Amino acid sequence: MNLVAFAIFAAVVLVLVLMCLLLIAALGVGRLALPIARWNDGILPGRRAPKWEGKDSGGRSRRSPDGTKGQVLVLGSRGLAAFVSLQAAIRALASKRTDLEVLLLSVGADLDVDVLTYLDLGTPIVPITAAKLLEFNTRALPYVFFLDANGVVLAQGQTSTDDDLSELERRARVLPHVLEISKS
Repeated sequence: MNLVAFAIFAAVVLVLVLMCLLLIAALGVGRLALPIARWNDGILPGRRAPKWEGKDSGGRSRRSPDGTKGQVLVLGSRGLAAFVSLQAAIRALASKRTDLEVLLLSVGADLDVDVLTYLDLGTPIVPITAAKLLEFNTRALPYVFFLDANGVVLAQGQTSTDDDLSELERRARVLPHVLEISKS
């Protein structure tokens, strides 16, 4: 009799464990730690980025979309100090691409703005709130958006190296041509 009771108990426990695993999979919680979860981050190319206005660390008003030229929005914090090759790539992009306005959106306290100012990236630093960061649908920083003059996302992604930024820049140059071809 004890063997039958144990078998029934084991079967019930096994069914409950399987149901819990299926529930976790259905909710997508199991995917949060996987690289595939980052594919859903950001705003898809072809869609509009959130509008915002703010003053940079120098007191000058900034907004997006600008309406006159494209923008590169680098969302970051003081953690950007750890990404040396990305810092150099941001400096180079800001100096060579006069057709783009490169802005660093700081998602932290005054200390973050101070650290980012010290890095001297050659870009205006605009503090934003955590609520505004949520509108960009990003979970990990640094994150970069290439926008056209109307605020449409041309390319986006989490970046940590100069190669990542170069790849996003390449994609941002290609997308307008792809959209034009698809219209004809």
